[in-house]
Amino acid sequence: MIEKLRTFLLNLFTEPEVEFICNEFRLIELQPNEVFINMGTSTEIVGFLADGVVRKVEYGLNGDSIVHYFFQENQFFSEANSYYQNLPAKFSMEAATCCTILYISFEKLDFLAKAIPNVDIFRTKVSEQTLFEITQAQEISKRGNAKERYEEFRNNYPTLANRLTVKDIASFLGTTPNYLSSIRKEFSKQIQ
Repeated sequence: MIEKLRTFLLNLFTEPEVEFICNEFRLIELQPNEVFINMGTSTEIVGFLADGVVRKVEYGLNGDSIVHYFFQENQFFSEANSYYQNLPAKFSMEAATCCTILYISFEKLDFLAKAIPNVDIFRTKVSEQTLFEITQAQEISKRGNAKERYEEFRNNYPTLANRLTVKDIASFLGTTPNYLSSIRKEFSKQIQ
């Protein structure tokens, strides 16, 4: 799995720099619903998703979950509130599928930034790209009716539609799992 990180980093760094950077990452494997970053706690880690899907989720007072975003393979992720402001996480980062994550502490990332000048540029680019992708994805959940939102979700994220639970997709799209199931059946009939 470290090969995926190496390949990703080779666009900005030399081979020796990539080896140096990769040596600072650690590996964790999560099963569906296991938590990588827990809402309400301080976190000091950044993950690189080598395999699987991670959901960005918040929990209401009654325990209901609201999915805000899905991270996919070859994306870096963290909880922005903790990362930028050193505050408790507003969201949990949880495995939506089986996941392989390479992660690094903020402290190690700062160490790398002092040793390799392009690390700061890299962090900025990754942060900007992630913000853009999250903003684009969240627009889906605000447009049209549930059927239109699901269709847009399928068009924009074709590989996710069949990898995620109906509950997760419904939460992201702002509808109920039962209603989404009926929409999916309708789409299946149209495809046949």
